[in-house]
Amino acid sequence: MVEGLRICVVTAYPPWRGSLSEFGKALTDELAKLAEVEEIHIIANVCDGLEGVEGKGKIVLHRCWRMNSLWGPLKAFREILRVKPSLVYFNVHLAVFSAGRMVNFLWSLLPLTLKLLGFRLVTTLHNLFERINLREAKFKDCLLNRIGLTIATKFYAFSDAVVVTMRSYVDLLRRRYGAKAFYIPHGAWLFSGGNADPGSHILYLGYIGPYKDVELLLEAFRLLRAERPGVRLLFSGSVHPSYVEAGLLERLKREEGVSYLGYVPDEELGRVVREACIIALPYATCTGTSGVLHLLASFGRPFLTTELPEFLELKREGAGILTAKRDPEDFFRAMRRLLEDKQLYIELGGRNVEFARSREWGKVAQEYLKLFRKVVYG
Repeated sequence: MVEGLRICVVTAYPPWRGSLSEFGKALTDELAKLAEVEEIHIIANVCDGLEGVEGKGKIVLHRCWRMNSLWGPLKAFREILRVKPSLVYFNVHLAVFSAGRMVNFLWSLLPLTLKLLGFRLVTTLHNLFERINLREAKFKDCLLNRIGLTIATKFYAFSDAVVVTMRSYVDLLRRRYGAKAFYIPHGAWLFSGGNADPGSHILYLGYIGPYKDVELLLEAFRLLRAERPGVRLLFSGSVHPSYVEAGLLERLKREEGVSYLGYVPDEELGRVVREACIIALPYATCTGTSGVLHLLASFGRPFLTTELPEFLELKREGAGILTAKRDPEDFFRAMRRLLEDKQLYIELGGRNVEFARSREWGKVAQEYLKLFRKVVYG
């Protein structure tokens, strides 16, 4: 009889927000429900005063490393050696452990070290720097950074399997890095009450960072509000420090019809989304697939996005997306079209509900289990 899998999962973990923590929790919660999984040891970050080891059911949480710490990889390594798992799983992107280059680079050495010691490894690599507009993302686009990012990606590519959440990333990983690359979609959350009667607001939800073109959305909204004075624009999410310093929050308070809600907790999310009619994602570049789209799709609201390759791919995969050029006039016309064309609105909203059901977290966890079994047992 085959023994159950004992998995170490290296990931950021709630209550930490961002850094793929929501992905890590959703996936491990579903994996723990599967009979073939014996234990899941989550090698997680210390946050909000939470530190040490605690267990609940199949899940054992080891809070042992800190964000931005050079010692983080060593502490994670020590915990993995103690657990002696069947497999180690990394949930990462290339800047997940720190805002600084050195810490992230040191973390990329950990999978290589574990591989040399004979551990079985699977990594989900959420972004590839070749597919990011580094200037739009406010990363310095220089030779040194590109060399460092290439080497770090190569270290993760030494894993027995590298998972990507965009189908188009598979070929790049195989061709450039020689990785054993596989596509498994990002999981979608299912919320009750999806596709209810829409509200009347435009909603931006998610991290408000440099590569998410807030100015584009504000300019387009001003044009829309000139025609529809009753419409409102709601912002929700944490704000990048540079935007705080530049006075973005004060500007939003002064804008007619614009409100900043701050971070919306899970228990309030449904109410906020149901009051919206359109979810706007005015990105200048994508750093992988859209976590926000997968979080909110089941509510049955159409997404309005810019014409980036990642959004176009999600649209081909079945998401209910209307794309517009990165131009205020075009973005405004797209918003107006969604508000006026009820048939299109209903069609896109329905697509999003089906899209979420097709890749809900339970189905995604089953795909990961198949891959884990293949890596461990051959």
